[in-house]
Amino acid sequence: MNLTICYLSTRGYQFHPSNRSRTRLQPSQILPSVVCAFPSGFGGCSSLTPLAEGMNAFKAYKACVPIAWSPNLYVTLVRGIPGTRRLHRRTLEALRLRKCNRTVMRWNTPTVRGMLQQVKRLVVIETEEMYKARKQKVEAHRALRPPLVINHKPASVTDAL
Repeated sequence: MNLTICYLSTRGYQFHPSNRSRTRLQPSQILPSVVCAFPSGFGGCSSLTPLAEGMNAFKAYKACVPIAWSPNLYVTLVRGIPGTRRLHRRTLEALRLRKCNRTVMRWNTPTVRGMLQQVKRLVVIETEEMYKARKQKVEAHRALRPPLVINHKPASVTDAL
């Protein structure tokens, strides 16, 4: 399967590894550093990877929709706070991220983007569309399914003899 990997940075460039080109983005399109991979020409992604399968925390938040600018950013703390620098702990406290796997919504402002750039190793950043698609996929995974019915009777009496 051919994947398109897109890297959006706070510096205002979009980098495409396939043709090694950089294009300048408009100020309204600039997002925090986000890496996403999705099949070329496809608006979705493969199934959501749960953390229970031994994957790392960042892979559970793969982009399920193409990245687009949004007025709000959803930030999830995926790495623990112990052992981090004091400045990073204070930044996470200012973002109101105190426990792992907690998500907060912040406005997409230059101040918040700078704070997220500082702690980008510890958090996962999603746009509104990415967040809603991930939540929808989790709900679909948790939804009730029809029960499996297994018949253990032999096919016929002559086959049993």
